[in-house]
Amino acid sequence: VIGAETGQFPMKEDARPDEIAEERRVLYVALTRAKERLFILWTTYSDLGNCEQSPFLAGVLPSR
Repeated sequence: VIGAETGQFPMKEDARPDEIAEERRVLYVALTRAKERLFILWTTYSDLGNCEQSPFLAGVLPSR
């Protein structure tokens, strides 16, 4: 799963609740379709040192 960062996933912060729900469903499908391994990447090409993982990943990834 690439682009799992704030501003990319969800695509826009001011999205309607139904749009947010649809993006969460898309992530759920991606996570549950992994057969053996799952890689989740969050980076931005413009500023590699200053990106945040998507809030959708809270509760999915171990805490740092």
